[in-house]
Amino acid sequence: MSPRRSTNFADTRTAKAGAVLILAASLSGLAYLNRDLLLPTDGGRESSLNPEFVACLDERSGHVDQLLADGTISAEQAESFRHRGEALCAAQYPPDGSGGIPAQPRP
Repeated sequence: MSPRRSTNFADTRTAKAGAVLILAASLSGLAYLNRDLLLPTDGGRESSLNPEFVACLDERSGHVDQLLADGTISAEQAESFRHRGEALCAAQYPPDGSGGIPAQPRP
């Protein structure tokens, strides 16, 4: 007597091939949804930042560099001023360009 073959559909080659196709489609869908994490763009830091934020940060850094070169402030103070300048620029011009607080007019 020959061994009895299972008649359950889950045991057929068609079902197994379908499962592999569903798995491949699911993985490709997940890869597509996470493509930014898997394949980061080659653009530099400044290409994705708000141009007003970059200009503000460059201006603040230039002032701090000048004070440091003149000997008016120490290196520790310069680092602190840079961080504070970055926070100020980020508050006025969010790096991602999403709005921000309006700049206060100077008296």
